[in-house]
Amino acid sequence: MAALLDEFVLANLSSKFNILSVERSPSSNNILATFEAGFINEYNVDDQKLIHSWPVRHGVNVTSPGIWCDEEEEYICVFNQQEIRRWNVDDNIIEKTRKKNIKTDIYKVFTTEGYKPIVLCKNGAAEFIENIKSICETPVIGSQDSIVYADIIKKQNGFGVIYLVESKNKRTLHCQWYLDDVEQWKHQTFVITYQKTVIDYCCHTDENSNTCLFLLGSEKDLYRINIKESSIEEEFISVIHELGTEASIVCLDNSQIVIAGLLKKGQNGVGIFDTKYCAVQSFKPFPEICKVVPRVFCLNNHIFMNCGKKLYAFPYQFGTSTLSEFLGKSRSVEDNTNSSLHIINWSTKLKSKGNNTVKQLETILNDLIDPSKTQNKSKFSDQFKIFLECLIKGNNSSSISSLQMIQLCQRCLSERKFWPSEELRQLLNHGYISSGISSELIEVLIEKKENSLLHLSLQKLSEIPEACLIQILQYYIGLSDEDFQKNLDIDISTVIEVNQDKCPFGALKAHFIREVLSQPFSDIFLIDKLRKLNFKNVLSLLDFLFYLMATDDNQAVSFSTRPQLQNVIDWISCTIDAHVTQLILSPDARVLLIKLHESVSQQTQFYDGMIELEALLSQYKSKLSNPIKPKIGQYCIEVLHIY
Repeated sequence: MAALLDEFVLANLSSKFNILSVERSPSSNNILATFEAGFINEYNVDDQKLIHSWPVRHGVNVTSPGIWCDEEEEYICVFNQQEIRRWNVDDNIIEKTRKKNIKTDIYKVFTTEGYKPIVLCKNGAAEFIENIKSICETPVIGSQDSIVYADIIKKQNGFGVIYLVESKNKRTLHCQWYLDDVEQWKHQTFVITYQKTVIDYCCHTDENSNTCLFLLGSEKDLYRINIKESSIEEEFISVIHELGTEASIVCLDNSQIVIAGLLKKGQNGVGIFDTKYCAVQSFKPFPEICKVVPRVFCLNNHIFMNCGKKLYAFPYQFGTSTLSEFLGKSRSVEDNTNSSLHIINWSTKLKSKGNNTVKQLETILNDLIDPSKTQNKSKFSDQFKIFLECLIKGNNSSSISSLQMIQLCQRCLSERKFWPSEELRQLLNHGYISSGISSELIEVLIEKKENSLLHLSLQKLSEIPEACLIQILQYYIGLSDEDFQKNLDIDISTVIEVNQDKCPFGALKAHFIREVLSQPFSDIFLIDKLRKLNFKNVLSLLDFLFYLMATDDNQAVSFSTRPQLQNVIDWISCTIDAHVTQLILSPDARVLLIKLHESVSQQTQFYDGMIELEALLSQYKSKLSNPIKPKIGQYCIEVLHIY
């Protein structure tokens, strides 16, 4: 598992210069940044200093980014699509360096260890830079086709230039393999079945020459293509629910992808998506407001990203991915390869009427899941009403898969044109929302300030992750008593009065927070998540927990909503463990900690006395009890043992 560390500013940029690429340079501590118009700059990452700068004259556009070639010990870039420029470190003016013009537009120039530079033309022709003129006018793809992504991959017996080509009717993957043993090129073409609109691409080849090409779709789906020398394997990975409308991606390895353009808790930012656990990990908000989604690049254990008028660097470090780190963060995998799921019926005899009902129910459900078929509130509500009636009656409800119900819930939560609050309430009341999407549900309800549905979720959902409990606590503590009275749908008689002089919250607020504290949890995970609770809310929570421990009000609440004394003590212990340093150093917490210490000491003394009293009562009982005479009938047989 990789984790993003704190970012730093590498360079200040001009707003009119769009960054084209970040590539390696002769030094391992330096990077080469290319801008579409303006400059090709070399920066030292450790010192955040500009080492070299090669300006580009007005009217010239850099169409293939500047790169460094170890074999030739020179820099290479392409101007205005057909002019190749080559220079070394001592050259200060690019216009005075070597150039080569060809008659075909160049898509990109690549370098790989042990080989001379390779040129890929926009017509699909690929060749070493010295021989490119001889084959550049021989097209490999059609005139109406266009290359949308290209990369170079290293193999054991050579290398390959791969590029994706899009046309009106299809998307194809072309592989130009260069084989060392015969010193010749081999061309292969594969048809890609994935035909949805793609936002961005990225590729990675590991040390075993396993190559993965990732496609990020406009419908928030991530698709992977495993490239082999003679075949490809396509697979759907996951739906990334945190994805915004625009994004940029780059690979860290074959299972971790950096995504710029994620949206979490109302903040746009960058994060690492783990394809193994299908979850976003190590999210960082953008350092400043960006009008367009920044491009991301990966080099030398840093993620580079242009944001606003600055070029930022995010160091990252690798660790071991474990399931515990992703609990409560993973989203349900949504398989959109076939939205119409067919359920296998195991019965050998199937009535035609029942079969028609199943098909009708599946059709209604698919319409509810598909936004294009239920575009407005009225259509969605009408279809949902029919669907829910069938489920409540139990007619063919077994034919509905859990995946379809998850997709329906996700449609309700992600809908932007209207807010299906009543439909969500019905799904919660009838137990049709899986605990697997509780994280997504809680996050959306807090964002929408749906106190009523949030209260219902705590009652109906089981196994709510600790991260969600802390989210709810953070939200509840920040609300006023008046906020809880809006859209109130609870029995007011269950809300007990509190001592306003001692309790930090009002009666309603205390009632809702009691309900959160009554939820089951794991101490290990709770301590980790409690660290995200801000310190002001930590003090309020500890004050309320002290009130619950020191008074008898919690005994008057119904068993289902009141936290047991053991729960209260566990919450106090976990909260103090999570914020022990701040609590010790903060003068605001001193009085509260003293009160907690005194209360715990009294409780300990009381229970120690109860243990002594139990032993004393046991002795009194044994001494004062009357002997029980055995009941003897008319005859009695006794056995005497003589030793």
